[in-house]
Amino acid sequence: MAAASERHCPACGAHSPRLLESLSFRVFDSCPVAGCVDLVSCGDCGLGYYSTPSRQADYDRYYAQNGYYATAQGAGAGGHSAAEVQRFDARAQLLRRHCREANTVMDVGCGRGGLLSRLQAAGFERAIGVDPNPDCVQLLHDQSQLEAEHANAVSFVGRADLLIYSHVLEHVIDLAPLIQHAQQQLQDGGYIYVEVPDAAQYGKGGLLPYHELFLEHVNHFSEDSLHGLFARHDFRCVASGQTEVFGHNGAQLPCLWGIFQRGSSAVPATDHSLHQALANYLKNCRAHPMQQHIEQLPKQLWLWGVSQHAMLLLGSSGLKERNLLGLLDIDPYKQQQRIDGLPISAPQDVKLNDESVLITADAFRTSIARHLHKLGHRGPLHSLSDGLYQE
Repeated sequence: MAAASERHCPACGAHSPRLLESLSFRVFDSCPVAGCVDLVSCGDCGLGYYSTPSRQADYDRYYAQNGYYATAQGAGAGGHSAAEVQRFDARAQLLRRHCREANTVMDVGCGRGGLLSRLQAAGFERAIGVDPNPDCVQLLHDQSQLEAEHANAVSFVGRADLLIYSHVLEHVIDLAPLIQHAQQQLQDGGYIYVEVPDAAQYGKGGLLPYHELFLEHVNHFSEDSLHGLFARHDFRCVASGQTEVFGHNGAQLPCLWGIFQRGSSAVPATDHSLHQALANYLKNCRAHPMQQHIEQLPKQLWLWGVSQHAMLLLGSSGLKERNLLGLLDIDPYKQQQRIDGLPISAPQDVKLNDESVLITADAFRTSIARHLHKLGHRGPLHSLSDGLYQE
């Protein structure tokens, strides 16, 4: 195990990791967190998590400097696309039903404020955002009338009737301080809403292999491990369920949600099933046809789409054997970065000639192919799902 001794279980504090797979992400050269981690499960409570040498302070720096969350338009950044508005409307109505007496709501990790605006529309008197990225907070101040505080999950200040951690807990190295801080900020009788990816359902949403394993997702929850985390801090679950975050082309990420309130609750038994579910998921990833497509790629190529999924494939698949001619991405934040000294360029700023291009942003391969054609590229195009790709 490359890093298994580095991190105790963030849910129960035990140090009994069971190795599932060692992962290597080829991260930005400026990235303050380690790219080599072990995916393990806790032998005591069953939670899945990354064993990593990085600490919470490293991740705090990572989120503070990560401009993606202020520029991204897709799911996960708190955006305002039609799909995100629909998702946030559904969450706001759910919270209105279950937390009728709540007036002041704080969305911790609010990103670009998409959920905040729908909470206001649902009738919550005061909706306040909290985010560790100053660009996100400035964006909210400049472009909306929404309140927002620049702080992380253990430093924000403000008494609330409802604290929302939507797709936050999977990002946090130290979970106990987060819940302890939440206890201090909650009004008597207040609620905590949590939503996380459902690790027991990885591989069942139509995504490409390993797509659920983000560098940032250091915790991997099942229903039992999520409820057990809060039960250990004297919170009882008052409502819970399953939902999805929809991506492009119909792909979806199965998720869990729960609403918790102070009150004693029995701690669930060890979730032994999650370890096996993750092991099966990884086995299916290794056997997926995508792996063969990668092995058949030419030795030299350009890569378009520097996502966390691409970073993992660059470090943990046959892609690491390829000679990269260059990295391409349309995100202005990523265009300021390098990987192993190789700059990430805007597609219009480089001359591609007729060399091969691998499109890793699979859902956008048709539009990217058209873009490349307009730029004069006539060389072979490859995708992760189709291999050699023709528009």
